[in-house]
Amino acid sequence: MRTTIVDSSVVQLTIDYEQAKKLPIGKELRSDAFSVGGHLWRIDCYPHGDSEDDKGEYLSVYLTHMSNTTSVNVLSDIFLMDRDGKPSSEYAERFIQAYKVEDGGSYTFWGWPKFVQGTTLEKEYVAEGSITIVCAIMVINEHPIPVPPSDIGTHLGSLLDHTDGTDVAFIVDGETFHAHRAVLAACSPVFRAELFGSMAEATNALHHNCPELKDRCIGFFVGEENFRKVVFTEGYGSLLLKFPSVTAELRKRVGS
Repeated sequence: MRTTIVDSSVVQLTIDYEQAKKLPIGKELRSDAFSVGGHLWRIDCYPHGDSEDDKGEYLSVYLTHMSNTTSVNVLSDIFLMDRDGKPSSEYAERFIQAYKVEDGGSYTFWGWPKFVQGTTLEKEYVAEGSITIVCAIMVINEHPIPVPPSDIGTHLGSLLDHTDGTDVAFIVDGETFHAHRAVLAACSPVFRAELFGSMAEATNALHHNCPELKDRCIGFFVGEENFRKVVFTEGYGSLLLKFPSVTAELRKRVGS
């Protein structure tokens, strides 16, 4: 997934505290609507809270999504400014929400009914008769990263057309053909047996003149069960064609 910040904004809501104190429980102060990421938003502040259960002891703050036509992913920070004009770390809240049209309702809001206690607010956050609430909001889109169609066939085909990195060669009618062991083994079980199985070990032993290894490989072949399995394979026939001299030795070992 690729995450993209479509738009972001910081909105400051300054409230006359003396006027706010006169409002009853459940009565809010609203910011002007503002647009972020093609969506309309609003900050709702309840100086004495939005529930009678809290007895007016808390300030409540909510971010309201006012658009009802499009889904949206939103990240938001809401915090108070202290008397020195610095963001409060104690009274700050963050949320990440995904709003979907099918959730229903004309508006959807998120926030905190007990954002800060009224006594603390008045003692530490009223500056020149006002309180300041700041909301930083980011609208985020998540896009799946497109995966291109596989072109491994083209690349494997090019391996067959070039000699770079080849590690095996075949001679047919006097003409040499270069290839890659792994590609050939993947294409054919015969090549796999010849290039990577016991056939390959015997062939390599003969080709590189390693008598001890050759002797061990032939010893493996002449075991009764192993010989029955090997003798009818194309790899065995290929071994005898490449190294005719091994025929007599195999016959001798089998007959002994």
